Amino acid sequence: MRSCSAWTNNSKIPITGESIDNVQNKELSIYNRSIDDLNQLVYTNDDKDSNDIGKIINIRSSNKEVEIDLLPLINIIEVVGIDSSGNQSSKLIKIGKDTEKPSLQLKYPTTAAGNYTNRVVTSSPEDIRIEGVVEDVGSGIDYIKWKNLNTNQEGVINTIGEWKIEGIKIEKGKNDIEIIAVDKVGNHSNKSIHTHIFDDTR
Repeated sequence: MRSCSAWTNNSKIPITGESIDNVQNKELSIYNRSIDDLNQLVYTNDDKDSNDIGKIINIRSSNKEVEIDLLPLINIIEVVGIDSSGNQSSKLIKIGKDTEKPSLQLKYPTTAAGNYTNRVVTSSPEDIRIEGVVEDVGSGIDYIKWKNLNTNQEGVINTIGEWKIEGIKIEKGKNDIEIIAVDKVGNHSNKSIHTHIFDDTR
């Protein structure tokens, strides 16, 4: 996970704020330094917002909302205010755009050869465990949720990297266990484990 003031999975983000001056505000400009050519920041006195999407947005009012296009991952947004005397001040904010699902891998249960399998057939109704690895290069992992769809047993763990879930109850017959990894902006990945306990007393 990378450090940002805020994360979103939207392609644009609204920017709001207030510019206050003891004389008079002349102009307020907002642009995405991750998109724009840093040498092309030009201030104008246009009454309208710029129609050049992703470039400079100029607003004359002291309190207004505008939308900024975002690139994947880190975006550096700069807000520059200029008063009627030509004095200026600026603020920077980092906004992250994350539209990618978390990486969710299961490592256990395994076969007798030690290879991962998502299907378990057994005659023993013992609790099972599931192990895996979860990563997210954007906003970061929020939680991992699991549920046995046949028994309705469920739980949540908060972790990153390697994880383990133990004590999952299974019953005779079919058991479908779903694992969902969710990142901090709501993107999610799913995996399933299928177990079948057969009756060996017949």
